[in-house]
Amino acid sequence: LGSPSPALAFAYVNYSAALPENSPAGACPLSDATAACLTVSTVPPASRYAIVAGNEEGKFAINPLTGAITVATTNASALDYETRHSYRLVVQASTAQQAALTRVDIRLSNRDDCGPRFAQLVYAAVLPEKSPAGAPVARVWAIDDDSRVKYRLLSGGGGGGGSGFAINEDTGLVTVATPPDYSLQSNHSLAVVAASEDDPLMTAKCTLLVRI
Repeated sequence: LGSPSPALAFAYVNYSAALPENSPAGACPLSDATAACLTVSTVPPASRYAIVAGNEEGKFAINPLTGAITVATTNASALDYETRHSYRLVVQASTAQQAALTRVDIRLSNRDDCGPRFAQLVYAAVLPEKSPAGAPVARVWAIDDDSRVKYRLLSGGGGGGGSGFAINEDTGLVTVATPPDYSLQSNHSLAVVAASEDDPLMTAKCTLLVRI
C-alpha cells in the first residue's frame, strides 16, 4: 500500500484583502499578507478552486485553476462603501480525493465619489454700509457624504468680486474684510466654491448676493 496523500491545507487559515469601492470588473483585491493581488493556494496544490458561500450577489469571481480572486460585477457602482463596507467569502479547494475550506475577508476602502453640494445655489444678504471688518454677512453651507468640505471665495465678481469680503474655510461664514461703501458699489455678487478634501478633488459652486 502506498503512503496516504498529505492533507490538503490552505497557505493561510484566513485571508484578508482591501479593495477600493467602485472597482471595475477584473480588478483584484490587494492581499494584506503580500500586498499583491489576492490569490489563495494550498499545499499540495489543489486542482480546483471555487467560492462556495458569501458571494450570493455575484460580485466576485475566482479563477478555478489559479485561485486568483477578482471583481466579477460589470456594474462598478455595485461595490459601494456607503452601502456595504466588507464581504466575507468561503473558498473551497479540492483535489480528486480531498477538499478544504478557507475564509476570505475583503474590505472596501472609501473614495470620494459623491462630491460637495450646496443647500441652495443662490444666497442673499443685506449689509449696512460701513459695516466693520469681521462683521458677519451670511453663511453658506455645503455637504459631502464622503469628505470634509473647504470653502473659498472666487475673485473677479462684479466691482471687485470678493475683494471686500472673507470666508472661513471650515464653516462657510462670510465676513466683511473691507467696510463697504454704498457710493462706490451697492451690490456685490460673490462666487463661493466648496471643495472636497479627498482625492479626486471635487467642487461645487454657489452665489452670494450682498446688497449694501
